[in-house]
Amino acid sequence: MLFNFLNKSRKIDLETANNKFFVNDFEGAIQEYEKVIEDDPSYTLAFDRLGDAHKELKRYDKAIEYYSRAIELEHHTKSFLDKRGHCFVEIGDYLNAILDYSESLEIDETDHFLVHKRADLQFKVGHFHEAIADYSLVLNITPDDYNIYDKIGNCYLELEKLDKAVEFFKMALDINPDDIYMYDKVGDAFFKMKKYQDAIDEYRNFLIKKPNTDYIYDKIGDAYIKLGFYKNAIENYNKAISINSENSYLFDKLGDAYQKLNNYDNAIENYLKAVELSPNSYYIYDKVGTSYVELEKYNQAVIYFSKAIELNSEDAFAFNKRANCYHKIGNFDGALLDYDMAIELGADDQNIILNIKDCLIKLDEQLTIEQQERIAREKQQNK
Repeated sequence: MLFNFLNKSRKIDLETANNKFFVNDFEGAIQEYEKVIEDDPSYTLAFDRLGDAHKELKRYDKAIEYYSRAIELEHHTKSFLDKRGHCFVEIGDYLNAILDYSESLEIDETDHFLVHKRADLQFKVGHFHEAIADYSLVLNITPDDYNIYDKIGNCYLELEKLDKAVEFFKMALDINPDDIYMYDKVGDAFFKMKKYQDAIDEYRNFLIKKPNTDYIYDKIGDAYIKLGFYKNAIENYNKAISINSENSYLFDKLGDAYQKLNNYDNAIENYLKAVELSPNSYYIYDKVGTSYVELEKYNQAVIYFSKAIELNSEDAFAFNKRANCYHKIGNFDGALLDYDMAIELGADDQNIILNIKDCLIKLDEQLTIEQQERIAREKQQNK
């Protein structure tokens, strides 16, 4: 009689809990399911439902706790493993999620949706070979899913197997030639392979479908720089700027291209536009200073090296460059101070010591001249 009463009581509690769960009263459902397991601590379904309720409330740690209790009672129940795995994903514990999905797939290896999910997690944790193996299993079932070819390509990209990455990206394009961003990926892979003309061709394929894309012109410019075609680079950087004139990096790169052509006036013009947009970029002030040095305008170079130093007082090279300018214009005291700072900050330019010696000689010469001038003045006064 007592067993029948408990069994009937548990059934009532379970029905009440289920009713509350299905109307999204998860807090109420949790209270009722707790009553069920209090009456019967071996009732697996109640632990499972407690996990479900906590999962709906985004209490993933509690959900994991209850799914784990259910798994302890029924070791090989796929749904419990799947659900606990999903909760591990939600809290960012991808390794434990992979373990649960793997155990689940031992129960049913035909669950290709789960294989796909495990592959994505393998990629996230850097297990690229394992991800490729899982994605390949998915391709056996869905050979026309271009996204899978893309994902395998991404794995090979991470493994720096760039030829294989290009192969899979191109297979993705064969299936879906309208995915213009795949041309960008192929172009990037070719760029990393130092196949710059191939990269340019792929980037241009992108532009055929989406012509007003500034960052693609930027990438084409970068490829032309690598090829040494600086005028072509300038043309493409200018196209990028015509689309997006607020990107300081584009003006910076344009300045670099002009520097490569020894066109220092245009280089300076573009560097100054870059610092207007990014006034705290000390390295651009340094480039302006370097361009003025090439024009032998040392006083102006000092101004911009000083701005670079103001923004980054740990830049040994900027101190060395400013010292060289001081040396050129005869400010030997200023040069010596900057050479000392450059050495203190770790500059290893072999010419620094030679320049310091030359400054000291020049200062001695100045002192000798001053002494001679003073003696001459005194003689003149004594006449």
